[in-house]
Amino acid sequence: MSIEPNRLVLRPARPSDAPAVANLWTRRAAARGQSSTYTAEDVEHRWQTPGFTLETDTQLAWDGPTLSGYSHLRDVKEPHVDLFVTVHLDPSVETDLDLADRLFQWVERRGHASLANAPGEARVVLIAGAPAEGASTEQLYLRRGFLVDRVFSEMWLDLASSPPAPEWPRGLAVRAFRPQDDVALVNAYRDAFRDQYGYLEQPIDAELERWRHWTRQPDFDPALWFLALDSDEVCGFCCCYAESHGDKETGLVDEFGVRPAWRKRGIGRALLLESFRAMRARGLKAAELTVDSDNRSDALALYAGVGMKVVSQSHTLLKELRPGRNLVVS
Repeated sequence: MSIEPNRLVLRPARPSDAPAVANLWTRRAAARGQSSTYTAEDVEHRWQTPGFTLETDTQLAWDGPTLSGYSHLRDVKEPHVDLFVTVHLDPSVETDLDLADRLFQWVERRGHASLANAPGEARVVLIAGAPAEGASTEQLYLRRGFLVDRVFSEMWLDLASSPPAPEWPRGLAVRAFRPQDDVALVNAYRDAFRDQYGYLEQPIDAELERWRHWTRQPDFDPALWFLALDSDEVCGFCCCYAESHGDKETGLVDEFGVRPAWRKRGIGRALLLESFRAMRARGLKAAELTVDSDNRSDALALYAGVGMKVVSQSHTLLKELRPGRNLVVS
């Protein structure tokens, strides 16, 4: 199905549009057989990401009272070389290339406007994600010049039976996150991910604000953020949520890592088991996470070792806006 171009109204999002956007995301999930249900609060929180502005960073396509398309560009990470983009079409018009092109044209204009914020010698790219199965979404990106850059695996664990109790290395302890841990956690994250695909070194203040924003999410619960401690030093972390992308029966392992000096000691396995047991105690039926399929820390083997299985894959797609020195780990 296609929409008559003269019927479309394209404009930036307004705060009052959050329920319509949540409904669009939910319709898209249902069309893919997913049970995710998004709320206006979910959308509003994403729009409140530090550095994100509705007026300049979103574009909605309306067919009368129906929201048929949504796009945004997030230029929120210094030094402004990774520009994260989304183009979502309603399932009923998912093959409408004219609508897709108009939203992508806006994305690209918005991306070029961000070039002035990036270091002059740096490479700047648009970044998007799309399911590997069912190529309709990915094809929209490919026909606009995006290229597949990386494969990610979605892994899943059935929590019908209780995971084994974690075995902690001698001298290490685990506890839940506390607000005063934010600096230590961010430093542990930077150390754990500095050699991983997609890592971009940011000023510490910007990184801290990004993490603090996550602690203000509607579904944030500090009791599901676990820290592994060696004396008082954070050596590993597993930050989880009691729902996954709108699915309220599945827990999400969102950020997980062990600092290089503490790897190969069983800390990652213990953190995962601690998290899975906490999820099950809350009545969640499953846990899931997404992992780089070429992860340098052999994370796939770790996740398989605690019983997780690959259930689907997705692609990271890039489009180069400006060549130059790559500041991002690749």
